[in-house]
Amino acid sequence: MPPHIYVEQTLQLTAVRWLREHRGYSELLSDDMAVGDGVDSVGLMEDRILLVEVKPVVHVGDVRHAGDRPGTIGSKVPGVLRGVQGKEQDRVSRAVLANWNPVRPPVVAMLAARYTPAGLQDLEELLRTRSEQWLFDYRVWRWTGSRVEELERHDMAPPPCPTAYSALSIEKLIGRRERARPRSVDELRSLAKARGVGGLLDHALHVAGDLGFRRITTRSNINLLRPTLAGKWENVVGFYILGSASEVGLNVGIWREKLDLDERDLPGRPAPRMGFLNTNRYVQTAEDLTYLLNLFCSPAGLSG
Repeated sequence: MPPHIYVEQTLQLTAVRWLREHRGYSELLSDDMAVGDGVDSVGLMEDRILLVEVKPVVHVGDVRHAGDRPGTIGSKVPGVLRGVQGKEQDRVSRAVLANWNPVRPPVVAMLAARYTPAGLQDLEELLRTRSEQWLFDYRVWRWTGSRVEELERHDMAPPPCPTAYSALSIEKLIGRRERARPRSVDELRSLAKARGVGGLLDHALHVAGDLGFRRITTRSNINLLRPTLAGKWENVVGFYILGSASEVGLNVGIWREKLDLDERDLPGRPAPRMGFLNTNRYVQTAEDLTYLLNLFCSPAGLSG
């Protein structure tokens, strides 16, 4: 297993290991690499299907849905339950539907190392209200540093009739943060320098220019576009500055499906998913960056 690369991952892997060893938790799916699943872990415990969401700290602003606040617990829970209800083909829905006995409702479990008083109160109120509306049981867990402590537990009694799930009406709650203006290349280069990866980014941009990539910037990353055989441009590489650091390297997102390579044959090591290019790697050397960019310039790699 690669070294833990961010706080939430360390918390999740440590707590899940404790649950497995002491509570019989059998994990079916893990999003410890932050690839974009609806929850961080799906598993079975006490003959129940659990949907586990992990946060290092739960503040009051993390709980309730708001139109300008993405990723709240109040929007993630209905998103996952809507997927299950609609028999969607995302990873979480498939895992739940293949292992859930609808005689008992799914369990939503919140796991954090710390809850602020207002955050905990808001979370308990949210779960209490929504569990009756959306037919789920819930647990509130705290990782003490050595064990998982249960702060709150709720099971509907009697459990709902299995046919009730198909009649549910679950709101689609999506929060979007207003976009700030894109940073310039020079601004992003300065940011990369401050994070200890300025030399890597400068080298990558130099190679990309020589290879004919077009570059566009966002607030936090630089994307590289290449021409297709049809005369259009497609985004195949992204440099995610805010996901990079001197200790781990430059976080590079790539459209791996455009390459005839297995992920384990790529340079660098796995990095948390950022953006929409599906595969992210921490790259630490100029040689690996040159090799990676050249992969997308071979004639065999061009798409129509």
